Amino acid sequence: MIKEKEKEISPESLGLKLNASKSMFSKKETQAPTFEDQAKDVHTLAEQRKIRGFELTQQFLGVFQNKTLLANKGPGEKQEEKDVIRSLSWFALELNNDHNEKEGIGSVSMITLIFNCLLKMRDGYNELEYKLSEAQDEIARLKHDLENFDGKNK
Repeated sequence: MIKEKEKEISPESLGLKLNASKSMFSKKETQAPTFEDQAKDVHTLAEQRKIRGFELTQQFLGVFQNKTLLANKGPGEKQEEKDVIRSLSWFALELNNDHNEKEGIGSVSMITLIFNCLLKMRDGYNELEYKLSEAQDEIARLKHDLENFDGKNK
């Protein structure tokens, strides 16, 4: 009779868990990434972005320094310009939306790129203005020499 009760009262019949690993109180090993792993991931992502940002900047500067006149550009060149600008814009948005980066860093990066391009444009305009001024001075000197030459021959 006691043996029958023992059979009826088994841990399984009472809903007890014999395997402690299934208990909610047991210490479970978590697979959560460690701080070092997270830091490595953030660093790796930052390095990849630096490389990508450098590549996009080089592509943009290539487009910016292209001397082809608009009338001479084909659809391929025009599409390339649009693609580079689109890629830069998405890159800036990606940087802006990353909580690991400073707020607005993507916008600041694009503004810095634009400022550098403006400075290059200014330098080009200054050089053109200087050369134009030299050419005007040379024309005036030649004109003066021509007037003096004609006056002496008369």
